[in-house]
Amino acid sequence: MTIAVPGSRPVRVLVADSTQMASQLLIRALRRRAEFVVTSCALEPDAVLRYLSSHEMDVAILTADHGADSGRELAVLRRVHLAHPALAKILLAESYDRDLVINAFRSGARGLFSFSEASFQTLGKCIRSVHSGQVWANAQQLHYLLDVVTHVPSLRAVNACGHNLLTGREEQVVALVADGLSNREIVREVGLSQHTIKKYLFRIFDKVGISSRVELVLFAINHGDSRPAEWMAGSC
Repeated sequence: MTIAVPGSRPVRVLVADSTQMASQLLIRALRRRAEFVVTSCALEPDAVLRYLSSHEMDVAILTADHGADSGRELAVLRRVHLAHPALAKILLAESYDRDLVINAFRSGARGLFSFSEASFQTLGKCIRSVHSGQVWANAQQLHYLLDVVTHVPSLRAVNACGHNLLTGREEQVVALVADGLSNREIVREVGLSQHTIKKYLFRIFDKVGISSRVELVLFAINHGDSRPAEWMAGSC
């Protein structure tokens, strides 16, 4: 058992898991440590957001289904991140690959933890680290992330003279639409108003000769490539 430091406030941890048995085992183990106050809810976006709207938490642990596709967990993670960007989030997975690492951190995770590589005692260190503002990732995961930072998916739409049709900000909006984000979610991602995002979309439609979001997604798929990153979220 870990003894809490006198005068320090325990870290408030929310565990969101779709498997009740695994969730209870994890909660019981964490509750043996005085440095944590642990609660739980179902791994459903509405359940997690409803709980967070009425309880102040420091860290949320979202667990990936054993052997299942991680898309649902990442969707929940992203919705939670958009609603509570300051909340430190950890994705707990049995194993991971390059895509899971990249998509987990893109969706707002501050840490990716796997029991196949580390002990339960190390999970406590992971929780404390992300709570203090650090990122929890091993060397392999950092390698994946650095590769993405230097070359990100983007668009290259040019006219007959080879000049870019879209500005950097317009390309960013297209990439977010192609990633499945709604206008409201794009607003939270880039820090612009919903009216401004609509103006960007109409301007993009006009430039590339399309008229719907479906066509825009198909356009992004057909014109995507990799190049050095040129923007940061929220910049103009």
